[in-house]
Amino acid sequence: MLKNLLRREHQDVDDVQDQPVQVSKKEPVKKGLGALFGQKKLKGGPEGTPLDPPVGGTAASRFLTYGVMGCAYGSVCLALFMACTAMGAASEAQESAQASRPEAVSELNITDTSAEAKAVGYVQAWLEATNTEHSTLDTYVNVPVNSQAPMEARGLRAAGFTKSGDLVTVRVTGDVKTTVASAVTGEEPKTTWVQRWWQVVLRTDTSTGTLSVVGLPAPIAAPGAVAADTTFEYPKQVGDPAARAAVQEFLTAYLAGSGEVSRYTAPGSSITAVTPAPYSKVLVQNLNATDEMSTKTAAKDGTEVQVLVTVQLDQGTSSQTSTYFLTMASRAGRWEVKSIDTTPKIS
Repeated sequence: MLKNLLRREHQDVDDVQDQPVQVSKKEPVKKGLGALFGQKKLKGGPEGTPLDPPVGGTAASRFLTYGVMGCAYGSVCLALFMACTAMGAASEAQESAQASRPEAVSELNITDTSAEAKAVGYVQAWLEATNTEHSTLDTYVNVPVNSQAPMEARGLRAAGFTKSGDLVTVRVTGDVKTTVASAVTGEEPKTTWVQRWWQVVLRTDTSTGTLSVVGLPAPIAAPGAVAADTTFEYPKQVGDPAARAAVQEFLTAYLAGSGEVSRYTAPGSSITAVTPAPYSKVLVQNLNATDEMSTKTAAKDGTEVQVLVTVQLDQGTSSQTSTYFLTMASRAGRWEVKSIDTTPKIS
């Protein structure tokens, strides 16, 4: 095909050379896109299009022109395709982000926290109100106040709550400054801080989420002591020296800052020492376990035993007795602390 085009072009040149040369008035050269990509229709001439090749161009030039135009249109199409692809990817990323967005905190949890805070503030205002100054109490409830002096309280805090429908009952506790009469005749009354308990009832407005008080704070008795028939389920008395030493050294590092806690804990444990150390001396008084703790049972890696530790804690001339619930695990023939348990095993 290329040979035919070149032969035809050569014949056109020969024909031109055979014709007499005619001198005509020189036409101005057209510039712009029309000169490069073709000419529009002239008056009385055939219909032209923007894709028409330049007038008078050779076959080679026309071939080159169509090639350039094809590349240009191909680039435009590619750009459009890439833009659409990018928009689709951005849309998918946005949908994915929305799907992975964490859910909002439930209204129930917010209400619980707000109820406890409101109950503590209510008790504080109720204790401090007098017949001449009760503006803070008035923000909760309007009632007559007969007290001539405020009651001093410290450390007020929420100590649990219960729910029934839209009502929340909160228990509040704290220390109240109290004057106690002496049991000895003639001695002056003594002032001391006594722990007290109150009950506060609140109502939740489900449409607005607001809380309102119901009635006044009611003094209540302290929660009862542990039932006398409650017993711990740690039947095995631990006498193995290595097992006792493992617990002793761990608690000494944990509470007295002597040694590194990680030396006595199992791999993967997140236990860290209490800092600053609250005690100078720790002494294990009694050690009981759910199963046997001995050199024989420690020889098998992965054996786990729960223990109840009774420990004496000394700081200067002060001394307290405490209990710890631990889970011990065997590894390489010795016992390590796996966790400090938050609840004991009881029957």
